[in-house]
Amino acid sequence: MRKMLSLPIVLILLLLMGCATIGTMRNASLDEGVPRIFTASFDRVLKATREAVIQSGLQIEEVNQIDNQTWIIIGKKDVSAWSWGELVRVTVQKKSKSETLVRVFTKRRLATNFTAKGDYSRSILSSIDLNLR
Repeated sequence: MRKMLSLPIVLILLLLMGCATIGTMRNASLDEGVPRIFTASFDRVLKATREAVIQSGLQIEEVNQIDNQTWIIIGKKDVSAWSWGELVRVTVQKKSKSETLVRVFTKRRLATNFTAKGDYSRSILSSIDLNLR
């Protein structure tokens, strides 16, 4: 009887181990994600990035200034019939007066959720590019 009860608990724990949270996204290395450098001022890229996150179908959960040259935006995709949801962190870093680095880091809320989109980098980076034109 004990073995039967412990198997479901172990399975649940294995599934939950891969869960992404706002905290894990906030605390992930700033080097995580797909990078692209934009030739535009930091302020213009930051504004274009906020718009791009929303244009990609995400809700903005948090916007934090890490230091005077780095901001992070955390967006989320809610649970749907096909997905447990996803979290996306976009890091915007000033590199020079005319260059700004953007990194897009996506995680499924549940690691085993294979029906989730899985990567918002192409969508967000393309939208930033269009927003800057």
